[in-house]
Amino acid sequence: DKMVEDIWASKVIPYLVQKAGPLAEVQALAKTDPAAAGAKYGNPRKQTNSPWTFAVRVEGKIITANTQSRAGTMDIDVDGDGKADARVQIGPAMRGTALRDSLDFVQFNDFTNQIDFAQFGKAFNAYA
Repeated sequence: DKMVEDIWASKVIPYLVQKAGPLAEVQALAKTDPAAAGAKYGNPRKQTNSPWTFAVRVEGKIITANTQSRAGTMDIDVDGDGKADARVQIGPAMRGTALRDSLDFVQFNDFTNQIDFAQFGKAFNAYA
């Protein structure tokens, strides 16, 4: 928790603001050239057997919101066609490790073991 708190404002937020691209732009590039999309919007130092994790900006109209679950989400129409183009976690419980995995300055080898790396991911979700 302390490690996340120490880097959140100074490293995480500036990195994501700089790295994130508009959803449609990231999707289009990822379809035509995943490596280029990864270099521009993702974490190019991921393990070769891992899928890319891209940082995106989503702006649009909320179509639905699931607030019944602690792992709440909202579906967003980005292109104005009335259909959801993205699902965004709104919590309070956050699932997955996308936030941790999108950061190129956080690497598995920086941790003692897989358990510590997983706990760091959970700390990101709790902080977010």
